Amino acid sequence: MPRLAFLDLAKSLAIYLVCFYHFSAYPWDISTPEGTGMGVYAQYLLRGLCSMGVPLFFLIHGYLLLPRPAVPA
Repeated sequence: MPRLAFLDLAKSLAIYLVCFYHFSAYPWDISTPEGTGMGVYAQYLLRGLCSMGVPLFFLIHGYLLLPRPAVPA
């Protein structure tokens, strides 16, 4: 069975998203007056996008665990 390059790319993207999520430290809270401004909202958006890393990672590995149909010889 040949490797699927897009799955390798998606898996590496998921790994980077998880790393970015865990290594980011955002001291601002958008519900306070001090936490206003476009920079705070951009960081909130980035953190929201990075939170998709773990579900994406599990989705890819779940797909890879499924049995594949046999290729006729």
